[in-house]
Amino acid sequence: MEQKLEHLTSSELRALIAELRPLEVCDLVEREHQVLAARQMLDSLSEQLRHAKTEAKAAHRQLCNWRLSHPFRTRLHYLGWMPSRFLAERESSKSAAETEVLQLTERVYLAAEHLKKIEGEAEARIQLEQAPVRERIAELEYLWQKRAAQEQMERKQTQEPASSLSPFMAHKLKREMKTQDLHPAEAGRTSADSSHNTGTAGTVAKPRGFWKVASR
Repeated sequence: MEQKLEHLTSSELRALIAELRPLEVCDLVEREHQVLAARQMLDSLSEQLRHAKTEAKAAHRQLCNWRLSHPFRTRLHYLGWMPSRFLAERESSKSAAETEVLQLTERVYLAAEHLKKIEGEAEARIQLEQAPVRERIAELEYLWQKRAAQEQMERKQTQEPASSLSPFMAHKLKREMKTQDLHPAEAGRTSADSSHNTGTAGTVAKPRGFWKVASR
């Protein structure tokens, strides 16, 4: 297996790592049946608590409104002289709703603690199960980084000879261009020198005796 990995490219190693990488622990915890059941129970109790609080508030509001609307009958009711059936029912409903709120509050707290415990146990178990795979992935990631750096160095070394020839070729081309520019000037100088030499050669030198005869 190790010999096979030595021949894999960085891209192939990256694909292998992606294939082996497991799902996140938190996602797997949420899929656990015990966690799902515990969360469902917590959600149900939370909804019951919300409903009980609404009922308790409604009973308290009705009781207060009736007392404000019937102050004399309220006084007679609490003195025991003329009990009010409606007031007694509202007080009983309010007391029952408040008791249910207290009970559900405690049950919601216990359900939340139970869910937290189940999630912790599932997380520890999944991490233990994934430990060998994640250790292997860590080794492959190290090999991938090493291979990627090696490939980058090889590409750089491959590009260096071509880049080193470029200045040489540019210098050679520049010299050739300068040589071509100098040729016309040299040709002009050669032509002028030839004309000068021709004119000089056309004038025949007179012997010294000729000048003496002429002077006589």
